[in-house]
Amino acid sequence: MIFIMAGGKQERWKANYPKQLAKIGDTTLLERTLSQLSGKEVTVITADSRVASLGPASSKREIHKYLAGTIQSLRPKWGPRAVILLGDVYFTPQAMESILSYDGPCMFFGWQYEMFAISFTDKDGIEIACKAAKFHARHGGGDGKVCRVYRAYNHQDLNQHFLGENYTPLGDGTCDIDTVEQYQDLLERIK
Repeated sequence: MIFIMAGGKQERWKANYPKQLAKIGDTTLLERTLSQLSGKEVTVITADSRVASLGPASSKREIHKYLAGTIQSLRPKWGPRAVILLGDVYFTPQAMESILSYDGPCMFFGWQYEMFAISFTDKDGIEIACKAAKFHARHGGGDGKVCRVYRAYNHQDLNQHFLGENYTPLGDGTCDIDTVEQYQDLLERIK
């Protein structure tokens, strides 16, 4: 099962629409990602009705304060292999192929210290890491984002940048858009 996480606060995004609805050519970022997943079982996790109208969406009950909590809450739906994709990421075809073709127990995908996706069968390991990241965030130690799940999964300090095992760098132009400026940079780059 593939989950596209599109329920964030978007605090740095200063447009009047969700990042997932940013236009990439004739389509939105979310529609582009969904087209890359054609024929696959996909659920979009969002509380925004504008985003939900574009794809198979979940109920709002699955959105938690911390991303780690949202991922953990989806465990009953993970299936034999789960893929978590962040909804504000422009995935190149090569990156998407790398993520979807991974067949080991757990791999995080990103660039530098940003994490964009997880592919896994190690359900217990991911659930424990999500719990640790969520606990850490609740007690003033972070934000419960995927990078903290990654660090917890690898038994590292959740406050320290770390890249090591279970990580594939996507240095092929795959990037997230947190600000309108990053979005404009992406549009320039892919012209």
